Parts: sequence; structure tokens; C-alpha cells
Amino acid sequence: MKRTKTPRRSEVRSPLPDTLPHVSSLENLDEITIWLGTFRERLRIAHPKDQPKLDATMKELETHYRRRRAELSKCQAARDPTIGLCRSGTS
Repeated sequence: MKRTKTPRRSEVRSPLPDTLPHVSSLENLDEITIWLGTFRERLRIAHPKDQPKLDATMKELETHYRRRRAELSKCQAARDPTIGLCRSGTS
């Protein structure tokens, strides 16, 4: 009788969601941070052939995070207290 190999817990990867969001569609800093954590973990355990794509996605997310944080910080500074909205039209 031939025994089949049972994967170790460290070898079993949880699947990524079926649809990954496009980086530019992420607006919420918490959401961007969650995806960054997901991709950092994926990069840590990825096969060498998969690492360049994951690294590129992670760098794109980091860049988007910094840009979005700067946008929100400018918006916060330009907030009009009488209407509670950013003067540029975004809240």
C-alpha cells in the first residue's frame, strides 16, 4: 500500500481571493494596509519564480499607500470647518 504525503501546515497556503482589487481602486488606508500585509506574507513564502510579480505588486501598493496618505493629509489641512468637506471636492 502506497502512502500519500500529507502537506505540512507550513506548506499549505490559503488561497488569494478570486478577484484582487486594482491598486488604484483602493481608497481606504486600512484596506491598503490589509492588502500590503497579504502581499508581504505571500512574498515571504512564495516560490522564487513567483517573487518578482508579488514584489512588484507590493511596491505598487506601498507607493499607492504613500500617495493616498499624502492626499488625505492635504485634504485634512484644507478642510473647511463650516461644511466639513475638503475644498478640492473629496472628503
